[in-house]
Amino acid sequence: MKYFLFITLFFCATSTSFAQQKFIISTHVGFNNNHKVTLQDGFEESTNIENRTIISPRFAYRINRALALGLSYQFSRITSQLDQGGSYYNLRSINNMHAAGLFIQPYLYDNGKIAVFLEGDIYIGRSKSKLEHDGDANIQLSSPKSNLYTMAAHAGARYNFYKGLGLEARLNHLLSYNTVKHLDIDGNETGNSRSFTAFNDILGNVSLGLSFSF
Repeated sequence: MKYFLFITLFFCATSTSFAQQKFIISTHVGFNNNHKVTLQDGFEESTNIENRTIISPRFAYRINRALALGLSYQFSRITSQLDQGGSYYNLRSINNMHAAGLFIQPYLYDNGKIAVFLEGDIYIGRSKSKLEHDGDANIQLSSPKSNLYTMAAHAGARYNFYKGLGLEARLNHLLSYNTVKHLDIDGNETGNSRSFTAFNDILGNVSLGLSFSF
């Protein structure tokens, strides 16, 4: 009888907790650094260092225990430094991207304290690039802007530690399909490219963040 009472109280508490937390606000930050050295005849020919920073706030509405829908925004900044042995052609490129989208979150597990979920989203955004050399003079790119269209699948987990506050960890872009439309200076389309990736650089696409449920 005691066990039955305990189980009943546990499920009532969990149901009450869920009923009180229909909305979730979260923000994630991800960092990645790649260092690639190209050799020619056994000597270092060039070094390419890429730093990527991503910030992504989200707002979700829990339809029920198993599903949530939401809006998201993403800002990413990719800085690449190409060092060709101290030559005149040492280059630095900066790419900034802004995107907004919709997402759906199916929940695999949620006991009110710990939640594990999948996520599918659709993004529309724009990126702008700038290329510089060692003399600090700007070199105009042939396609400085691009329109982006992305569909992706992710996975994540949330731990609520204090009155709706939680920690989240995400594996981003487990599957991703991208369409990029390249634009010239006047905004006219000059071409497009498409790509599909599956489970590519999983650790490099990890992000951590905070959440608040209410």
